[in-house]
Amino acid sequence: MIAALDLPTLLAAGSAFGLVLALWLMALVGMAGNRARRERVLRARLDFATGQAARPRTLRLWHQGGEATTQVPGRSRKPSLAARLRQLGRDAGWSSSAPTVLLKVALAAVVAGVALVVWTGRPISGLAGAGGVLLAFWWITAERMSRRTKLFERQLVDALELSSRALRVGHPLVGSFQLIADEVPEPVGAIFKEICQEQELGARPEDSLMRAAALSKSPDLRLFATSLAINIRAGGNLADVMEGLAFVIRERMRLSRRFRVLSAQTQMSKRILLAMPVVMFLVMNFMNPAYMDMFYTTPVGNTMLMAAAGSMALGWFVMNRMAAARH
Repeated sequence: MIAALDLPTLLAAGSAFGLVLALWLMALVGMAGNRARRERVLRARLDFATGQAARPRTLRLWHQGGEATTQVPGRSRKPSLAARLRQLGRDAGWSSSAPTVLLKVALAAVVAGVALVVWTGRPISGLAGAGGVLLAFWWITAERMSRRTKLFERQLVDALELSSRALRVGHPLVGSFQLIADEVPEPVGAIFKEICQEQELGARPEDSLMRAAALSKSPDLRLFATSLAINIRAGGNLADVMEGLAFVIRERMRLSRRFRVLSAQTQMSKRILLAMPVVMFLVMNFMNPAYMDMFYTTPVGNTMLMAAAGSMALGWFVMNRMAAARH
C-alpha cells in the first residue's frame, strides 16, 4: 500500500498537513500574545511588580465624613512548587500527599507501557499505553477539581452568610471564622480552620486569608480576602460586606449555570467529534488488523499516528480555551 503512493502525493499530503498545523500554531501564538499583552497592561494599571513582591499602595477613602488613608499590601511572591503541589492535592481531594500520588501515576504509566510492549512487540504501543494512563489520570484529576470547585463555591456562599449572621449577633471576626470551621465541612471548613489555627499562633486573620487565597484558584475567595483586608484597615460594616459578596457570588453561580445550559450542545458536539476518530480507530483495529498494521510497522504510519494524536490534543485544547474565554 505504501509503495502505491508516489512521492508527489506524499509531499502534497505532508505540505497540506504542515500548512494546517502552521495555521493552528499561528492562531495559538496570536491568542497567547494578545492575552499576555492584556495581562501586562492590567498589571501595569494595578501597579504590580513583575516577578517580585509588589510594593504596598496607599488608598485614600472617604470614611465617616472625612478622608481616611490606608495601606494595601502588594501582591505576595509566587508560591513555591511544594506549596502548589499541596494545593493541587487539596483541590483534587487526594487522600495521599501530592508527591506520592504523582509517583504512583508515573509507576503505573511505566508498567502499562512495558506490558504493552511485551504483549504487542511494538514500542509505539508502549508509548500509547503510558500516554493513556497519564491522560486518564489528568482527566480524572480535572473532573475531581471541577466538582470540588463547584462545591467550594456553594459552601463559600453559605460560609459568608453564616459569618455575617454571627457578626450581627456580636461575635468577633475570628469567632465567626471558628464557627465556619466547625459548621462547614471540607473544603471551605478546612481553610478557615487553618486560618483560626494561625491566628492562635499570632498571625492576623487577614494575612492568613490572603495567603490561603493566593494558593487557591477561587476568584471568590481572593475577592473576599481583598475586601476583608480593605475593610479592616478602613473600617465599615463587615457584615454588610459579607452579605454583598454572598449575593454577588450567588448571582455569578446562577449565570454560570445558565452558560453551561446554553453551551451544553456545543460541549456535546466537541466530545462526539473527539471520540469519533478514537472509536473508529479501535473498531478498524478489531475488524481488520492487517489493514491497520501499516500504522505500527512503518515510519510513515507512526508519524501519521503521532500527528493525528497531536492534532486531536490541539483541537481539544483550543476548544476548551474558547469555552473558558466565553465563560
